[in-house]
Amino acid sequence: MNINQLRYFVTAAENGSLTKAAEVQHVVQPAISQSIRSLEEELDIKLFKRVPRGVELTPGGQELLGYAKTILLTVEQAQLATTGAEHSPAGYVKVGLPSTLCRRLISPLYNISREKYPRIKLGIESGLADVMRQQAIDGNLDLIVQYMASNIHSLESHPLIETGLYLVGTSKVLAGNDDIEFRELVNYPIVYAGTQATNRQFLDKHADNAGIKLDYIPLHAPFFPAYELVKQGTVFSILPYFAVHDEFIRGDINARKIINPTMERTVYLTTPINRKLSHAALKIREVMFDAILPLQTEEKTFTTKRVQTNQEISDN
Repeated sequence: MNINQLRYFVTAAENGSLTKAAEVQHVVQPAISQSIRSLEEELDIKLFKRVPRGVELTPGGQELLGYAKTILLTVEQAQLATTGAEHSPAGYVKVGLPSTLCRRLISPLYNISREKYPRIKLGIESGLADVMRQQAIDGNLDLIVQYMASNIHSLESHPLIETGLYLVGTSKVLAGNDDIEFRELVNYPIVYAGTQATNRQFLDKHADNAGIKLDYIPLHAPFFPAYELVKQGTVFSILPYFAVHDEFIRGDINARKIINPTMERTVYLTTPINRKLSHAALKIREVMFDAILPLQTEEKTFTTKRVQTNQEISDN
């Protein structure tokens, strides 16, 4: 088995055609056919079956496809990481971000990394914290940002910044002073998305301590569909400022900081310790601090503008 065999196999599987695979790989079709035949003989398994429109993978072919893609990606990563490594880091770095932070962080993270390390390819995913932690353990993510320090022995977490939590709703339905007492939250139907599980756990702990029960509207969907309900003016949500900054500046959303107790969340950068990070991943870890720290200053500005805006509303 060699790399070309796997490359031809994957190309044929993705295109459903040996002829198309030959065109993509810039070889003649008999070369593709012979390569796949040799692979089948070596593995003692049929990889494709013929169909009217070309070829389809057999169950055995489906099983091999995932491994073949992983091998080819690893080879490409090794080539990127070693070619010219003495001059600048290169390779793939996969980062997991919480949905509430993703849209505020993705641009500075991408722009800074591209400016400093143009040979590093950055992949960004967003999802449930538990899922991203497991992906980091399994080697599918290099770095993850989350609102909870990991207590898993194979991961280590370092604090990045502190951020407050705000009750948010449209300007039409959420008025009042700049801050809101935690106990007052019982008066608001609060929607939360499936990706906000750690936020829900955090709030429930404080609600239990206060002897109150919050009116949750669970939505088993990503963050942004849930946020759309908030922007329609029928429900509210509890979010960090990262998630509402743009809409607040435009005047679409009002945000009242939760106090007594003040809801502060720590944002952590978590990395695996069960494997050594690549040179490229170490550089992106440095970039992460450069990208996220200005958001701390931005939140202070956001808080000042929020107070000024609410004062203008009161004056009117």
